[in-house]
Amino acid sequence: MTVDKWSCEPVAMTDIIAMGRQRLDQGSRAVRVTEIEGVKVVHEFEVLWHEWECDGYGWVTEDGRAWLTTHGSRYEADAAELLGRMDAALSSAQGIRRALALIAEAQKDAESKQPETADNEAPG
Repeated sequence: MTVDKWSCEPVAMTDIIAMGRQRLDQGSRAVRVTEIEGVKVVHEFEVLWHEWECDGYGWVTEDGRAWLTTHGSRYEADAAELLGRMDAALSSAQGIRRALALIAEAQKDAESKQPETADNEAPG
């Protein structure tokens, strides 16, 4: 038995494989956010949380094996999984970089739409 990383309930490994396939078929989430407070979403990005669910670190032992955890339970990971985690982190960083660019662009657009006042104009 192991633990389903989405629900923390003990399940058989064959069930985890089936759930993973089902989630892949459905996409990472069943519902996509298209608007927030009446404003259209223009970009979605992943945010990785350090030590989420007690799984913030991995280890390499002297014998060359890599270890990760899922909900605090240690397991041996292969190079492909580590590369996958690295790809996820890079993808997250690229998404956040794009989010920051969109925010800066929106702020610049908002500033350019503000009416200009003459420096010599008296307040009043």
